[in-house]
Amino acid sequence: RELVSREKSSLRGESLPEHARGVHVKIRRSALLEDGYMQLGGLSAEQLKGTVRIEFVSELGMSEAGIDRFGVFKEFLEETAAKAFDENLGLFRSTARRQLYPSPASAVAVGPSHLQLFEFVGRMLGKAVYDGIALEASV
Repeated sequence: RELVSREKSSLRGESLPEHARGVHVKIRRSALLEDGYMQLGGLSAEQLKGTVRIEFVSELGMSEAGIDRFGVFKEFLEETAAKAFDENLGLFRSTARRQLYPSPASAVAVGPSHLQLFEFVGRMLGKAVYDGIALEASV
C-alpha cells in the first residue's frame, strides 16, 4: 500500500485540492455499465491510477449526494462488477461450483463491443485492487 500511495502522490494533479483532483464523471444508475464504459474506458493508465470521482444521477436526472468519494467509487465498482457478472448480460457464465468464466457466446449476447467491455471490466477490477478496495461478487 505504501508503494501505491507514493506513486499516487507523484501523479499529475493529485496534489490539487480534493474537489479539483482527478477525473470527475456522472453515471446514470439506469445505465451504469454503459456510462462507466463510455466515460472511463478510454482513460490512460495514469488517469486511472489517480482519483476517479463518481457522481450518480438518478432516474429523474438529479445528482445524488455522496457520502465521500471513496464510498461512492466503491459503490460504483461493486455495481459495475455485479452488472458485468450477471449471467443475463451474457459476458460471463458460471460453473456448477459457482465459478465465473468468460462466455463463449458473449459476442452474440453483448454485440461487437464485447471484447472492449471485457477490457473495461478488467480495468475496473484492476483499479479496485490498486486502490485496495475489496469487492464482493455474487454469482
